[in-house]
Amino acid sequence: MAIVMGIDPGTRLVGYGVVEAESRGDPRYVGGGTIRTTAKGSMAQRLNEVFIGLEEQVRHFQPDILAVEEAFVGRNIQSTMRLGEARGVILLLAALEVVLAANQERKSILVICYLNAVLQNLRLLLRWSLPR
Repeated sequence: MAIVMGIDPGTRLVGYGVVEAESRGDPRYVGGGTIRTTAKGSMAQRLNEVFIGLEEQVRHFQPDILAVEEAFVGRNIQSTMRLGEARGVILLLAALEVVLAANQERKSILVICYLNAVLQNLRLLLRWSLPR
């Protein structure tokens, strides 16, 4: 059994969803939500709020796999750069939590992928990453 947390990064709004799955069968929805940052806060403040908010959720759900949506290049380079900054904070959190989990003798995997909010794509990810 694996717990998978999918994260849709952003600097104003971060979405996350958590499913539990076995190597066979459909994933079961565990939870999800959004983290909203202070709209008029500085970029550093908003990134800190993303880190703290997701850290709480990662520690609550204790996922085995983190799937973070890949950044895309849009027309507005500033928006793309801000999205990259948010992804960096999220990947740092993932790396820190993997180290903490390893110290607790718990297996964790960091998966970087394109994550659509469609269960079909998440199902494919689970089948690929879970032991047979």
